[in-house]
Amino acid sequence: MAARWVVALLFLLTAGAYGVTGQVWYLRWAAFWALVGLSNAVLAWLALRGVTVERHIGQQRAHVGDVLLERFVVHNPRPWPLLWVAVEDWGDLPGRRGGRVLSLIAPHSRRSFLARLRLLRRGLYRLGPVALTAGDVFGLFSVCRVTPVEERLLVYPLVVDLPAFAEPPAGPPGGEALHLRTGQVTPNAVGVREYAPGDPWKRIHWPSTARRGRLMVKEFALDPRSGVWLVVDAREEVQAALPSAPSPLGVAAWPWKSEGEGLPLLPNTLEYAASIAASVGRYFLRRGRAVGLWTTDPEAPALSPDRSPQQEGRLLERLALLRPSQGPGLNALRTHPLPHTAYGSLTVIVTPSVGQEVATATEAVRMLGGFPLVVLLDAASFGGAQGTAALAARLRRQGVPVVVIAQGERWAQKLAQPLAWGFVTPVAG
Repeated sequence: MAARWVVALLFLLTAGAYGVTGQVWYLRWAAFWALVGLSNAVLAWLALRGVTVERHIGQQRAHVGDVLLERFVVHNPRPWPLLWVAVEDWGDLPGRRGGRVLSLIAPHSRRSFLARLRLLRRGLYRLGPVALTAGDVFGLFSVCRVTPVEERLLVYPLVVDLPAFAEPPAGPPGGEALHLRTGQVTPNAVGVREYAPGDPWKRIHWPSTARRGRLMVKEFALDPRSGVWLVVDAREEVQAALPSAPSPLGVAAWPWKSEGEGLPLLPNTLEYAASIAASVGRYFLRRGRAVGLWTTDPEAPALSPDRSPQQEGRLLERLALLRPSQGPGLNALRTHPLPHTAYGSLTVIVTPSVGQEVATATEAVRMLGGFPLVVLLDAASFGGAQGTAALAARLRRQGVPVVVIAQGERWAQKLAQPLAWGFVTPVAG
């Protein structure tokens, strides 16, 4: 029973006893309990008058595995002390624990505290609003005020610095690197040709134009080792996850583990896929390669290959917001091929699927003249369907390199191992 109801019951009992017996001391006790209830109600009503709260976070973006540090500041500008106040964040960040209770904040002073939380899941989260709860000294009455102190936090996937990654040969065995001429602008200018209607003016090569007396435009070629496509299978029906209880201790229960000791990833295939794709993307971007992203989410457009410094941020943001989706899945690669795919380029497919659509996707990549590499997430180790080993064996017989990753495995080391490409020469369609 709440304390205020106990006070109310005592008041009614003593007031009733006075009405029945007429004893004065019953009246005094009734007056006492009435005074206790009224005075504490007034104190509770005044508890949060003028009190403000501020929150400060050091970053708007973070990675899975990082520790989020938040500083809350409660300001009491009044000439009387604040007996106690509870500060609670009503945001939707996973793993958020209960609030903090501060006691006896002096007049015209501030009190602050730090909140720490290990970030376990990628996504866009709301921090706030913040609820302040205060009351009287006996806890008979309390008031709650919600302060709209809201901020957004974007949590990127866990990114591991890969020591190495398997790459296909630049061309057929014993041959040289292949270069295909293209209508798009690339860093590889291979010559000039006569101007044709529709050519953009910015591609005109003025020295050659002046020398030959007619308009000449630059020609560009695709570097077969420059572009890398990342394909992430986000279909809801192929995903699997093991139950994972949230940590009650936040930071203490999730000590940081280096790649050699294991990764703080949730046992979820989509979390693994996003982290693997982000790590592979960073590996190639830091080596000057253009990286693009395609997912099976029909509402998410493809991220065209780019090698600019901003591409890593775009890639991480897309992967941070990736959610299970419905759609045609990997079969869409046959009807809607990846754009800007160079002959001999690499396409990394990350999927937990055990179906035929994986082989279909690799054939679609080959038809464009690309080299497919499949990262199969062992769905059974995540509580999903069986058949990963059989699919991996079938793909290897077709000359497709495959890396199988199980839940809890040190996948960065497996991705760094050399693979047999089977000397498969892609066939341009």
